[in-house]
Amino acid sequence: RPAPPWTVASGNSVAAVPALLAALRLQRASAPQAPRGETCDSGDDDVISVQGSEVLGPTGSASMDLLVATIRQGQRSDRHWNLAWHRKAGVVGRFDPALHGPDFLLTFLRTQLARPRVQAARWLRPFRDALEDIGLRLPASRHDGQDTQDMPMLSGTGCRAHRLRPSPCALGALHRHACTSSWRPVPQARGALLV
Repeated sequence: RPAPPWTVASGNSVAAVPALLAALRLQRASAPQAPRGETCDSGDDDVISVQGSEVLGPTGSASMDLLVATIRQGQRSDRHWNLAWHRKAGVVGRFDPALHGPDFLLTFLRTQLARPRVQAARWLRPFRDALEDIGLRLPASRHDGQDTQDMPMLSGTGCRAHRLRPSPCALGALHRHACTSSWRPVPQARGALLV
């Protein structure tokens, strides 16, 4: 068995770095490839799954490609998401999402998707169904067809918190008012009551 290629370069010479990189590329190219339909485990957290019938992206699996695409879109669209990614990935030192394993990406996604601001983001809408298909449950967003603006509210409670979650006092007053008189919502004035 020949000596490893990196032992040829002696000392800490800068000239040996290109030779070392070329030797590593040659060693990776000559390494045996996993047969189609099996999993290649390289020993670290970068496990690449190869499946026969799907159209696969650069990472090797459709679900992994979805995780990477979601994180990259979040980096492009949300400044807070990008800062959180750089804090999390900076610990490991690899900022490209494709270089991380699925567990690392899922942990980051679960953490970020728990934030209400991210749940309501428009850039996330195309990814919601696909993320739920791979088993990543997302909390219900207020943009998923359940519009809270249709809820009748008392006049003078223009605060957004009251529209989303009315206080028990406001609900009691609304119930008493509805039971004792006839009321109807005014179509032009959003949420106001007309007696």
